Amino acid sequence: MKFRVYNKIEKKYETSKDFFISQDGILHRLNTIPFLCDPESYTVEFSTGLQDKNGVEIFEGDKINLWDKICEIAWNNNMSGWVYQFSVGSKTKHYYHLKCDLALECEITGTIHSEEQNENT
Repeated sequence: MKFRVYNKIEKKYETSKDFFISQDGILHRLNTIPFLCDPESYTVEFSTGLQDKNGVEIFEGDKINLWDKICEIAWNNNMSGWVYQFSVGSKTKHYYHLKCDLALECEITGTIHSEEQNENT
């Protein structure tokens, strides 16, 4: 499964080619000591396997514009699949399955880390 890695300390995405996930689900970094990654320092975001209307791959944590609503992509265990979610008011969240036809209508506008990355530049 394809994934990307966000470095929470440096507030940037790392090259995923430098990492692998072991069978027990632990993130490791190649050619470094320590080999094991501190889970407090990194976030792993998986690919949905779908692309937006511009052909850009959609990952967990991406923010998308769908029908003039900004939504966030997430995995939902209860729905057993990728969902787009958005809030109405301050508390109510709505979850809907992200399907191929919907993905082709949306456009990625950033990630859940976009504000952190802007502060770092």
